[in-house]
Amino acid sequence: MKVSNWDTWQTFRKDRGTPPWIKVYRNLLSNPEWVSLTDAEKGQLISIWILAADKSGSIPDSPRLIQRMAMLDDPPNINKFIELKFLTPTRQPDDNQAVTACPQVDPPETEKSRVEKRKRQTPRKRGSRLPDDWKPSKEDITYCKDKRPDLNWQLVAENFRDYWIAKPGAGGVKLDWSATWRTWVRKEKAENYASQPSPPPKNPIKITSAMIKKLAKPYGEHGEYHVKSAIGTVQFTSEKELADHVRVMLVHERV
Repeated sequence: MKVSNWDTWQTFRKDRGTPPWIKVYRNLLSNPEWVSLTDAEKGQLISIWILAADKSGSIPDSPRLIQRMAMLDDPPNINKFIELKFLTPTRQPDDNQAVTACPQVDPPETEKSRVEKRKRQTPRKRGSRLPDDWKPSKEDITYCKDKRPDLNWQLVAENFRDYWIAKPGAGGVKLDWSATWRTWVRKEKAENYASQPSPPPKNPIKITSAMIKKLAKPYGEHGEYHVKSAIGTVQFTSEKELADHVRVMLVHERV
């Protein structure tokens, strides 16, 4: 008698003799035939598999001989294992147990086949190079301002664009350019921009004394002085941009 599909389920190198172990697949837990067995029968079947490893999948036809060799409490119900396609008879077993014909079971799904199946089902996301006209999105700009107030996002963006457009080969291909921008911002060194002036805005607003007084209120008696120092010669396109700049600068200077 043989274990059904032994050579498919159990693969060993023939030149190494009797294997010291057997394979028990996790998909047994969803196998209806396995689930239909009692706990005792499951233990018997695993013991039979261990016994079969000595003879390349073959086991004695006698249930009582199997009981002694595998040190079982009771003789295994060979007929049931054959009906459930776990065993295949090569002749009529001993001990007057009837048998039924047993068709072959499907081979187990291998790890390689599962990986190939996932590749077919999941379309591969392709990377891309940075467009020549790339500009940071609002979210990218906000991230730079929040995480690195010591940097000028416009200069960072120029360096980022020039570097990645010039990057040759596969190294210049990325799946997510926003994620690449965030990594760049976190790693960028402030001293790289120490001597680089900020590019002036195209349509700067006129900063009035009323704006300065409004911005100075939270900073006490010398608020106007601190606000003017924070502004310096920087130009802005809106009052909001001005206010954000002052807030970041004064917090950075711990006023």
